[in-house]
Amino acid sequence: MRAMIDAMTAAIQAEAPPVEDVVCEDVYAAGIDGDPDARCRVYRPEGTDAPLPALLWMHGGGFVLGSIEFDDLMAAQFAKDTGTAIVSVEYRLAPEHPFPAAVNDCYAVLR
Repeated sequence: MRAMIDAMTAAIQAEAPPVEDVVCEDVYAAGIDGDPDARCRVYRPEGTDAPLPALLWMHGGGFVLGSIEFDDLMAAQFAKDTGTAIVSVEYRLAPEHPFPAAVNDCYAVLR
């Protein structure tokens, strides 16, 4: 199932034009209570160095499917349209990482 979702995501992104005027940067937030660092991608409208309101973005998939790439274009477009920084979390997926791993990753990024 994950391979199918990843392939579908790659196919859609290959055909879709990139979102212009948005800067993306992958960063890591320190994990909670010995958890690994949580990767996140920050989308900002280009040319905005001042602090912005931010939205914590958790991709779809019920904590068992998906990735940052799954909502990449949507998060970038949302940042552009709203003038908001979007912080998308690459949380760990169940069942390999049982509850509360995904929630902890999201909280680590929020802190």
